[in-house]
Order: sequence, then C-alpha cells, then structure tokens
Amino acid sequence: MKFGPSRSRGRWILVVAAFTLAAGAARAQFVWDGTTTLILTSLLSNTVGSGLTLSITTANNHDYSGIAIVNHGTVNWTAGSLRSGNNGSFTNDGTFNDQLTAATDVNADIGNGVATFTNAAGGSYLKTGNVTTRFYTMPFNNSGSVTVNAGTLQFNAGGTNSASGTFSVAANALVLFTNDYTLSSGSTLSGAGGYQLSSGGLTINGTASISTLNQTGGSLLGSQTLTDTAFNWTAGNWNASAATTLGAGTVLTISSANDHDYDARAITNDGTVNWTGGRLRSGDNGSFTNHGSFNDQVTAATDVNADYRNGAATFTNALGASYTKSG
Repeated sequence: MKFGPSRSRGRWILVVAAFTLAAGAARAQFVWDGTTTLILTSLLSNTVGSGLTLSITTANNHDYSGIAIVNHGTVNWTAGSLRSGNNGSFTNDGTFNDQLTAATDVNADIGNGVATFTNAAGGSYLKTGNVTTRFYTMPFNNSGSVTVNAGTLQFNAGGTNSASGTFSVAANALVLFTNDYTLSSGSTLSGAGGYQLSSGGLTINGTASISTLNQTGGSLLGSQTLTDTAFNWTAGNWNASAATTLGAGTVLTISSANDHDYDARAITNDGTVNWTGGRLRSGDNGSFTNHGSFNDQVTAATDVNADYRNGAATFTNALGASYTKSG
C-alpha cells in the first residue's frame, strides 16, 4: 500500500477514516514502520482481512488511540511499542506473530489509559523472539491459542484466560504473571517451559491444568482444583477464604526458608506434597487435609502455626493418607 507525497515536519501523515485490507485487494500488505503517523479518525473497526498481512516494523511507537483494530489475517510484529488508550482495542482472530528482537512493551499510555488486547477464540498468538514482550499497562485476554517458543511473555496489567484459551510454552521460555490475572475453569497451560507468579494476584477459578507453575511472590486467589500440575511454591501466599484441591497427578513442592501462608484457605491434597523448607502458617479456620502423600523433608527445625487473626487452623492426615518424615 503506497501513499502520496504529503509531508509534515519530515514525517508522513496518513489520515484514514477507516481501513479494511480485504480479500482480493491488490498486493494487500500494509507496512506500519512508525515513520508514518497513522491517524485513524473513525471508531469503526479497522480490519486486516483473511489472507492479508500487516507488518509492524522499526523501533518507533505505533499508536492507535481510540481505535478498534481487528486482525483476520496475519500480523508480523518485529519492532516498536504498541500504544493505545481512549478505549482502543486490538483483537486478533487470525495469526499474530510476535517476532521482536528487543524487549518491548504494549501500553495503554494515551488519553484515559484504557485499552485491551484480545486473542480471540479463532486467534493464534505466536512468540518466537528470545526477548521479553511485556503487556505493561494493557490487559491481555485470551480465548485462542498462545504459543511461546522463546523469551518471556509478561502480563503486567491483568487479563483473563477463558475456558477455550490455551497456552503452550517451550523449554527455556516463560509466561510471567506480575499483576492480577484470571484463569477461568478449564484453562490449560502446557509445555516444557514455565509459568511464574512473581507479584500481584493469580486467580484460578475451577479446574485448571498447568504443566509447571512457580510461585516466587504474589498471591494465589480463587477456589481451584489443579490437575497434572507441578507447583513450586517458594514465596508469596495463598491467603483467601477459598479452597484449593491438589489433584491425584499434581505435585506441590514447598521450598525456601520463607513463610508459606494460607490464611482462611482450605487445602486438600489428593496428590503429592514435598515440603523441604519454610514455615506453614494459617488461621481464620484455614485447613490442610492430606488424602495423598505428604513428604516432610525439611532440613532445619520448622514450625506449622496458626498465627493469623483468630489463631484457628487444622492439619489433618486423613484415612488412607501417608505422612512421611525424612528430614
């Protein structure tokens, strides 16, 4: 797509009321390099049609304040921050290729600071650059498929993964939760790589399967059943008036010298718990009920306390369960 010779202060100014790259358009590829100031003046959807390509290039900011962009084709994002606001949105119903080679943010920095990115049920978000892509002030909602083959995909502004949404992370790659994020019942997070909660809250509602979840900070929220999950709890808390069930195929490893607090939460273990370090603390009628295997492997004198508020909490090793102390 080529535009005529109107310039202002050395930059191309392209004013578009609404654009649609539609099937059959002649060589319909739009290259957005940031040297053009793209002023989309309509709140109509600006659509990349099926079979067509939008390339987002160069280190310049790519701003779309107040605009709803919908991709049914292919987006190749190789450089430059994406910035919106004023209720702008980017909805991917096609293929979004995150090919960044430098750490880059997606922000809602403009106007009222409100914007969203949605990977819809038919959408595929594929990250291949070995750098960090950070959704810094823009929520990321997922109902499609997210594949992280390299680098880190960081969610710092929240968002929701629906029941149809899936994540897959390759070895040595990471999905990082650093602000409030919600996994709906039925969520599947798979792959040889990792998922990490380091700050904020991760709300898991209902049943979820997470290949490897490392909690190094933040709070586990919601009531959930974790199936076939390797959960490594080194820091952060599970404080909430809620319930957590560790399914038969789930392994919870509680490690480090940090306190591991689960005030008011009812934890039920049907799988395996490996406790290697750090106090267990609860209260407000919190409970830990073991129906599976609880391996007490702590290597330093350690307490289990009901230190919170009303000082009431219980630990129950149920009929048929195994509590094995080896430390």
